[in-house]
Amino acid sequence: MKKQNKTLITLIAIGVVIFVGYEGFGWKKFIEPQIKNLNLTLESSQSQTADATSVSLEAWQVVEEYLEYARTHNLEGIKSLSYKLSETCADESKQEECYGLMDSVYNIISLFKSTDFKHVLWNDRKITLFTDYKDGTRVALYFVRDNDNILKINGMKFCFGNESTPDECSSL
Repeated sequence: MKKQNKTLITLIAIGVVIFVGYEGFGWKKFIEPQIKNLNLTLESSQSQTADATSVSLEAWQVVEEYLEYARTHNLEGIKSLSYKLSETCADESKQEECYGLMDSVYNIISLFKSTDFKHVLWNDRKITLFTDYKDGTRVALYFVRDNDNILKINGMKFCFGNESTPDECSSL
């Protein structure tokens, strides 16, 4: 009889939970914050993805303008989008060498598409776009905002290794 009573009490307790719900036992205070945290985490993740896309698009727009200036040897345009101009291009007596540098930059970067740069790191001042490793090589493009909050190209880097090894290309 005692065994039947325990079973009956257990079934009644389960029935009460089912019919009264978790609120009747004070569980609401525990469960609802957990659900809200889960929703905030999902919204935050979606927001970060949207932010990353926006940041990538902004940076890639600078790349496209920069490439057009390099292709047409527009030194003033290059200056407007460069955080720091190379010594060669800063020296007016080395104009032909500067054009050669522009051609090299154009020939290398124009091989890439925006979709190749699948990763983005950023803060309020810097942006890094970088590719996955392909044949042991990763490429990164670096950007810096100047004092007027204008995004400028700061450089490009090739890193060698694999996904399991942190490298300079995958940092701000």
